[in-house]
Amino acid sequence: MKDREIVKGVISDVFCEVMSLLKDRYSLLTKDDLYCYVLFALGCKNVDVQALMGVGDGALKTRKSRIRKKMNNDEFTIILQG
Repeated sequence: MKDREIVKGVISDVFCEVMSLLKDRYSLLTKDDLYCYVLFALGCKNVDVQALMGVGDGALKTRKSRIRKKMNNDEFTIILQG
């Protein structure tokens, strides 16, 4: 198992209630969307999220754009705009 997968598993376990609440509120969010959201909520920088998710800059920008479309814009701005 890759270190990245271990970190994702731990974060998903620790923040399962938060992720569940977000999923209930924004049913279109995928597991990866929720993971990305939690990483930013924890204060991770773009470069850190890219490394933890195994994606490049373009893929992260696309994911953030898709999350914005699925969420309330105000909540998106507070967490992911930074």
